[in-house]
Amino acid sequence: MTETNWWRNPFSDKIVAQTGIKKNDNRLRSLMQQIGAKSTLRIFTFYGHKGVQTVELFSAKGGDLDYGLINDSFFEELSKNGYKLTERARALAGPQIDALARISKIMSSGQQIENPRPVQVSSVVEVHPQIALPGNGTIDHPDTNNMDDLAILPYQLDDNRFAIGYYVVTRDLTQEWQKDKAVLDPARYAMPSQKFKITLSNVNGQDATIYSYDPLTDQRMPVPILERTSRSLTIEVESTDYPRFLMLEENRANPGPLISDVRLEKVEQGASLSFSSNRSGTAKIQWGPYPIRSGGTFTLSRYENTASQIPTSTVSVPMITNTKAPLSKGVWVFKGTIRPEFSEDYTFLIDMSSCKLSLMIDGKYVINGCGANGDKSGSIRLIAGQSYDFALTIENNQDKPFDYIAYWASASQVKEPVNAIDGDDNVAEIIVKEGAPESLFLPGFQVGDGVRIEWNDGTASVQTRYPAWSYDVKGVLWPQVG
Repeated sequence: MTETNWWRNPFSDKIVAQTGIKKNDNRLRSLMQQIGAKSTLRIFTFYGHKGVQTVELFSAKGGDLDYGLINDSFFEELSKNGYKLTERARALAGPQIDALARISKIMSSGQQIENPRPVQVSSVVEVHPQIALPGNGTIDHPDTNNMDDLAILPYQLDDNRFAIGYYVVTRDLTQEWQKDKAVLDPARYAMPSQKFKITLSNVNGQDATIYSYDPLTDQRMPVPILERTSRSLTIEVESTDYPRFLMLEENRANPGPLISDVRLEKVEQGASLSFSSNRSGTAKIQWGPYPIRSGGTFTLSRYENTASQIPTSTVSVPMITNTKAPLSKGVWVFKGTIRPEFSEDYTFLIDMSSCKLSLMIDGKYVINGCGANGDKSGSIRLIAGQSYDFALTIENNQDKPFDYIAYWASASQVKEPVNAIDGDDNVAEIIVKEGAPESLFLPGFQVGDGVRIEWNDGTASVQTRYPAWSYDVKGVLWPQVG
């Protein structure tokens, strides 16, 4: 990625104009570096969690009042000693380098994990709600609370240990939270700690230990445990506007599951899959087109026009997208059966340029043309495990195909292409043994398809899967280049 950083110059100029101090005043330089440290922690913690492999901050020697990652006093001390690195100079590197060193120490204490276990946040309660961004009193524009801006970013260190970054993603690091403090006092711009009750799921809360670590102050803080189960942990934390880390360790006598050594190879009439697990249990394996990784199909029928009763053609397609089913001129009807995983309100979105479409679930309209704002979406309550008839009609009056794709999402399900269960024979379950390599033939697997592995031990305990989410490119067999 490109270089990034928070530019402190406009804020420092404001302070200079407000107080009349010199730009080389050590109080101003210290304030800029203190707030810069919060920005640096936010950048590395958030970007790293989202999969960015390299973050380059501009710049190491950029000036305390501008972009500088390292204190100007560090370079001043170096110049006094012929640019030799001394312990005195090292101690002057500044709060940004100190905070990064502490985080690096945490991360380096872990092991390389091929497939981290997904940790979910199933509940967040803001003990004393604070408005972050006022709305206008309407349903479309309600108030935004700090709870809505709370980031919770898990990193897995080994099979039973996690470092979970958390902070309120405020919109302004220079907000004056405590105006009774002096303008040059960092406490004036420090967000007061705010309590949240958080439930983490897919962690073994039984006998787990947890505390909070602040990389800016190098302090540990106790974390009250409100409830614990074999699949969850409910805690109360105090959060501010830069990342602190929940240091969570599960019972070492009961290792958390890890899937490793996954190999996928194209063979005649399918693919060969191999993997291993550090725990015995059951693995459910599915495969199909990326990203749905499912073998279900929709029937796609073409009609000459809206008045036609008999289709001119009918085929089976794995996904409702132009990459799998280009639509020429005519009226096209996709039919199939869907089965939601959660009992929630599901939103269906048809991403296409035209408004000539309709969607029916169990014979009821969910979408019928474009809405008032031109949106092509609609919501309906669905019950987990129940089958529903899906019928999507798209009319193409052009002489050439256009881009389109059908998505669905809920509070618990990320936005992803709609998948059908009709004809989904690409499913297998096998018993896996601790440490033993497993192998399986996946019939019908095509280049461009992906595989999904879901592991559990049949008890009310944590689970894991490969890959972490459907859009992860792991487990996809890409075409060979050249």
